[in-house]
Amino acid sequence: MKKLFLFPLFCFVLYIIGSVAPIYSQNNEQTPLTYVYSHGLGSFGEHAVFYVKGHTLDDVLVLDKETGEVAPMTIRINEDSPFYILYEPIQFFTYPSSAKVNVIKENGKPLLKKGKLAPHQASLAQHIEIETLKNQIEKIEGDCVLFGQSMGAATAITYMAQHNPDNVKAIILEAPFDSVENVVQHKIGFWDYLGLGSLYLRYTHPAYDKTGIKPGQVAHLIDSSIPILFVHSKKDAFVPLEGSRAMYKAIKAAGNSKVHIFELKEAKHNNARCCSDSPDYQRVVHAFYKKYGLLCDEILAAEGQLLFEATQPNL
Repeated sequence: MKKLFLFPLFCFVLYIIGSVAPIYSQNNEQTPLTYVYSHGLGSFGEHAVFYVKGHTLDDVLVLDKETGEVAPMTIRINEDSPFYILYEPIQFFTYPSSAKVNVIKENGKPLLKKGKLAPHQASLAQHIEIETLKNQIEKIEGDCVLFGQSMGAATAITYMAQHNPDNVKAIILEAPFDSVENVVQHKIGFWDYLGLGSLYLRYTHPAYDKTGIKPGQVAHLIDSSIPILFVHSKKDAFVPLEGSRAMYKAIKAAGNSKVHIFELKEAKHNNARCCSDSPDYQRVVHAFYKKYGLLCDEILAAEGQLLFEATQPNL
């Protein structure tokens, strides 16, 4: 008799558990991290494809100049030795200085966009780029990892220093500049002292404010709890390594114990993903991800652990 009573009770308990479990699972399902790609000057958003696992981006909205219509397409880059430091879902966009309107077609199928540059529309990591990046970050539901390259990395710094959104959980900065003036001086040397650098900026980048915000002056204002990885080459002939070193030191001095710097040996300014240093670059990024509990390739992270352990030097 007792067993007959317990059996329906047991069935009732299983029913309740079965009803509640799906609700509990749904309410606790985590939104995946979004990876945000902030491109450099003269580049464009779809270059994110070179950094994403699989090297494929589906349903990219592209404006076809021939038809005037926007249509989705797939961008694929096939390489024998895949390099990836970002995952999907990926959020990429194009800054106003890179107005891309044409589609390159191969055998009648869209492949990549070909476009026109508008350098006069670049404020060089100031108000135009900051507002553009802010608008993109605000579209994201859930948390994200912010990756920036060159001007896009400098913009990540100025944007974070001004806004420090709660949903940015890590930042990777490839070859950022601390100030545009230092880049110009690095490039033209003696001629900068004759005023040619200021003249160049005035006519090629009129939106740039020489008294405005500069990454090197505000990097220390980034939330000290956010993991940050600088990646910069000693042979960068365009943006000097000293800028990343100075910002790394400033952020560290401000109390961020999660800031790192990895110095490449052979990469140039625009080829860190496809040079002899790229395997180590990739390994260190995945070790960085693993350190801070982010999605990573466990094998690459293990291979890069020793290199990563040296990314907090006393410069």
